[in-house]
Amino acid sequence: MASSTRQDLAIRQISILIQPRPPTLDDISKVEVAPDTEMQTKQNKEKSKERKRMERKKKIERKERKRMKRKKKKKKKKKQKEEKEKEKDVQNVQKVKKGSKRIKQKEVRQVRRMMETTTDISWSRFRPLMFARWLVDVSKFWF
Repeated sequence: MASSTRQDLAIRQISILIQPRPPTLDDISKVEVAPDTEMQTKQNKEKSKERKRMERKKKIERKERKRMKRKKKKKKKKKQKEEKEKEKDVQNVQKVKKGSKRIKQKEVRQVRRMMETTTDISWSRFRPLMFARWLVDVSKFWF
């Protein structure tokens, strides 16, 4: 029994020591003022939103630049292909090979195709085409 009373006494003394007491001026001066956490979290959220918005904007701009680059490249490639095809057609017409009828028929088809596809006929293109057509007609007559 005596040991339990000693323990109770010790517990009471400790609890008295641990009990909160009103703060003194010394204690108050030592405490650092904590920043307003709500304001801080609000600002952090706003900064985060702004950063994410800017990242999305940059990503969209990058995609747009890439798309425009692909479009430009595709257009250039198409133009080169058309130029190459025109050059090939002109060379085939200008050659006027002497040989089988199949080659001549091919030339006739090419000239007709060029005449059909040419809607805007400038004189610089018109004369060679007319000459080629005449040449094909004459070659039919002679051979």
